[in-house]
Amino acid sequence: MPARDMRKAKEAAERIEAEVPKARLYLAKLDLAEFDSVREFGEHLRQRYGTGSLDLLVNNAGIMALPKRTMNSQGLELQIATNYFGPFLLTALLFPLMKEEEGSRIVTVGSRAVWFGIDAVSQRKSRVSWFRSAADYRRKTC
Repeated sequence: MPARDMRKAKEAAERIEAEVPKARLYLAKLDLAEFDSVREFGEHLRQRYGTGSLDLLVNNAGIMALPKRTMNSQGLELQIATNYFGPFLLTALLFPLMKEEEGSRIVTVGSRAVWFGIDAVSQRKSRVSWFRSAADYRRKTC
């Protein structure tokens, strides 16, 4: 169970294990906004489990509407790094670990916010302006 915040991950794991006593959870640090973290996580899984061992990958991380423009260590806007580039890199790294059998899946969960058409890379407005821009876009296109 990858997580950016290990304290929160441990709390979540305890809740899961309380409800599902036979659950076998393995916690590992992963920050999808930081490509070095993604590469380390991918390599760690490859060494721990080997190829052909993964039957499901769910990309379900996301952030939105940060109060100010924030960049990751590679110089990319944090929202697009976390929501798009990080999961893409993780999927590419873990693809060789996927089982080659029917039923193996890669699922990427997204937000309907992408329908707003706001350019997150060049967006330099305040949080209030961002939401106003999204509302204006929806009003004009819906």
